[in-house]
Amino acid sequence: MEPLSSSDERSVVHSQGSVKEPLYSPKAVAQAIGVSESSLKRWCDAGKISAIKTAGGHRRLKQSQVISFLREGSKYELEDPLSIGLPDLSGFAISDLGDAAVQYHESLVAEEEEKCHRLLTYLYVKGWQIEEIIDQVISVAFTQVGAQWQHGCLEIYQERRACEICLEGLGRIKTILNPPEPTALTAIGGTIEHDHYALCTKSIEVTLISHGWQAKSLGSNLPFPTLLQAVLTKRPDVMWLSVSHLKEEESFIRDLNLMAEQVPRSTKLFVGGYAIKPWFWPKIKNAVYCDNLVQLVSAIKQIDHPSRPFNSPR
Repeated sequence: MEPLSSSDERSVVHSQGSVKEPLYSPKAVAQAIGVSESSLKRWCDAGKISAIKTAGGHRRLKQSQVISFLREGSKYELEDPLSIGLPDLSGFAISDLGDAAVQYHESLVAEEEEKCHRLLTYLYVKGWQIEEIIDQVISVAFTQVGAQWQHGCLEIYQERRACEICLEGLGRIKTILNPPEPTALTAIGGTIEHDHYALCTKSIEVTLISHGWQAKSLGSNLPFPTLLQAVLTKRPDVMWLSVSHLKEEESFIRDLNLMAEQVPRSTKLFVGGYAIKPWFWPKIKNAVYCDNLVQLVSAIKQIDHPSRPFNSPR
């Protein structure tokens, strides 16, 4: 990577918080995608790829903008990802997401952490949507890990370690997403009390950020009263509840409906997760049930472009 001069800004503040997004020179980006520096500069001037001007008057490009350029129909691919701070993405031969799930599962079990992270980055840079990667790769692979643990083929520590690797991988993906605009719609969510499964709620956060939302997971094991207080304080456009474990089913339905009655009408409430059984659906009021992230994204997009009433679970 080409270092920046002392007179140039080194990074910009990510709008999701204090995380800073690196800036790269046209030369570094041109090297990354295998074109000439002059061509890259012409693309910047023509608006084909976003760039900013530093205080010194030099063009600088965000990593997330370069990735967006590659994902959005560009005929170019990353030839030298290291030039823009990405890991080595060579060595993968993936025909589809089913194949990716097999490789990701094998790497999880082997605790090949860096390979897991590189695989997720590879899939995203190649153009797959985050919700597709999570539904068809991470979720499938981790379900297999859980089954192996339940059948005594893996130790508890291995299952827990796999979860940590997945969470770290989602965190890394989050850093290469385009940060949402300050005026973007907002979403918050988490898991209910006695549900310590953090992977699903973090998956929703990263997925919504990838679609331009200001999304924040509140964490796991949250009682309904504090979830309601979060909604009343933050007034988000959307709140999600990820439900992977239930201590008592009837009390969950009662408490969910009680909270939903008090949620402001401006906030749309979504629920989903492994612990939600089909017989729950008719009993859930004032909330939308989603089976997976692809379905959640499809439903949430209606908030931007409403086409039918937003009311009950299916």
